[in-house]
Amino acid sequence: MRIGIDARFYGIAGPGRYVKNLIESLEEVDKNNDYVIFLRKENFKLYNPSNLRFKKVLSDYSWYSFAEQIFFPIFLYREKLDIVHVPHFNFPVLYFKKLILTIHDLIMHEHSAVDATSLNRNYYAFKHFVYKVLVQFGFWRAKCVIVPSMCVKNEVIEKSLFKIEDKIIVTYEGLDKNFIMANPSNADILKTLSALDIQKPYILYIGSSYPHKNLKDLIITFQGIVKKNEYIGSLVVLGKRDEFAAKLKSFVGYLGLKDRVYFPSFIEGYSYISDVDLINVIRGSDLLVFPSLKEGFSLTPLEALSQGIFCSISDICAHREIYGDLVFYFNPKSISDMENVIIKSLRNKPAKDKIFESSKQLIKKYNWKTMATQTLELYEKYKKI
Repeated sequence: MRIGIDARFYGIAGPGRYVKNLIESLEEVDKNNDYVIFLRKENFKLYNPSNLRFKKVLSDYSWYSFAEQIFFPIFLYREKLDIVHVPHFNFPVLYFKKLILTIHDLIMHEHSAVDATSLNRNYYAFKHFVYKVLVQFGFWRAKCVIVPSMCVKNEVIEKSLFKIEDKIIVTYEGLDKNFIMANPSNADILKTLSALDIQKPYILYIGSSYPHKNLKDLIITFQGIVKKNEYIGSLVVLGKRDEFAAKLKSFVGYLGLKDRVYFPSFIEGYSYISDVDLINVIRGSDLLVFPSLKEGFSLTPLEALSQGIFCSISDICAHREIYGDLVFYFNPKSISDMENVIIKSLRNKPAKDKIFESSKQLIKKYNWKTMATQTLELYEKYKKI
């Protein structure tokens, strides 16, 4: 069988970690089928096949562009593929052969998503309409729709205009090998913190600054904790530098918290943080806080728990499904509840050894190799249908 994977997000954007780990794990579990991995210029050198049955092809078309819809299908047809896996909703509508989609979440279905764009509002409204049409067409067209949690599965069933329950398959995501094998020394941790100008102690948030991540309320919550003298350290917001992060940084200045809320991405020369440095920043923190209003799986708390760091996270469907009773939950729409739970977490968090021990059950349950094996089974199944 000849399988194509759209890896244009490889190692770069939201679905990038998913597609990276899917491909690397498939290289381990599948020695029989042939794979064509489609990449862009910016990530072409990031992926170097370790399995001779995997080859990479340059398909340098921007995501969500007309070029991706018009020209990308030409590459797919040229490779004579039995099945194509697109790990996002942006599949090429002019490709009419067998297709599998991965839908990570339906966050863009929310009306509030208009706040998460820098585009002209009317233009965004048009693109949002196109997105909804494309997603519905994808639900209908795909042989199979892979989702990362039961929460997303139920939401897809609810939002779909078609009866597609039988074609929606849950394959849970997992933890990168780098996190499982990590054992940094105190010197390693301090070196990374020094390079990023982070001072201990600190509470940590990792992720984007999009509005649904709820960072503005987290910052207001942290202000309340500071005023009550419940924490002497800082809040570190670790993510990429963009206009959403810049707005939050200005908001921090307005609240008079410039010395207490820190954005490492605004350091001159900062680039995308490596997993090694990310692990060190996590290990140096007192607590991970993740206040998102909506997620499909949410890998960040799993990464933190794997490093012995306790988590206070939003009480949303996906978090309850994945993390059970291993974290403390707060109502993400209540600043007072968020404040109380963070203070409770700082006072009553388990010892690192206990967090490491309890995280083992999650790491065993949620791993990329299992996900890749399940995905391979779907390739084999839908090749025959």
